[in-house]
Formats: sequence, C-alpha cells, structure tokens
Amino acid sequence: MSKLNSGVFNNKVAIVTGASSGIGRELAYQLAKQGAQLVLAARDRLRLEEVANNCQTIGSKAIAVTTDVTKQEDCQQLIATTLATYGGIDMLINAAARSIGGYFDEFSDLSLFKTVMEVNYFGSLYCTHYALPYLQKTKGESSEFVAWEAK
Repeated sequence: MSKLNSGVFNNKVAIVTGASSGIGRELAYQLAKQGAQLVLAARDRLRLEEVANNCQTIGSKAIAVTTDVTKQEDCQQLIATTLATYGGIDMLINAAARSIGGYFDEFSDLSLFKTVMEVNYFGSLYCTHYALPYLQKTKGESSEFVAWEAK
C-alpha cells in the first residue's frame, strides 16, 4: 500500500482557506500527501490553481475555488461547490489570515485593524457557519490558524 493511500486523511474532504500561500499552502500539500480530497480557497486565482495542480501531481484530488472570506456570499458558495463536487465535508481549515505589526500607539489608521478582523474573525465565522451542518454530519472538524503579532 502506498503512503498516499494509507494516510490518516485518505479520502477525507478538506477545505483549506488561504491555500494560495503560507500556512494554507503548506497544509494543502501535507493533506495531499495523506490522500485528502481538497477544496482550496483564496483570492489569488493563479496561485491557487498552481497549488491545486501541485496537489494533483502529488496524487490528490484538488479543486481551486476563488474565495474572498470577507464576503459571506463567497463563503456560502465555497461550501456549495464543495458539496456539489465531493458530497460532504470532513474538515475545514480556516488558514486565511492577515497580520499587522507595530506598536499599537504608533497606528494612526485604525482601519487596518478592521481588515484584520474581517479576514481573521469574520472569514472564519462565515466559512464555519456554512460548513457546520455538514461537518456535524461527518463528525468533522474545523480549525483556525490566525496570526496575531504584538509588540
């Protein structure tokens, strides 16, 4: 039996947001090596398709769904596309994240914090909300990977 077929995630349907770069991309590759069926979500269509193609080369099934997690409709469509493609959801990994660095008292433009909250908090909230009924059916999991940097 090949390593791909013996993975703990073999044939599990996993959605990974933020999959075009960073932690999300690396998680996609690691899940692909374990045989997961992937739905990769991010805003950057070209980089997302590159990651999906690399996951397919590894031997996993993978689709790319252009998604802006700050938009509720995009998150709802992400879940609908997953269900239409694979019929269920076993895992949701909310890896889409934004971070800002610096001393709080140095920020004159607080709108940066709104952007961070929209991606890190509401992005996870929207995706989890729409995926939850299907995760409950499969006894699946939702995980969040949020980067916060404080000085």
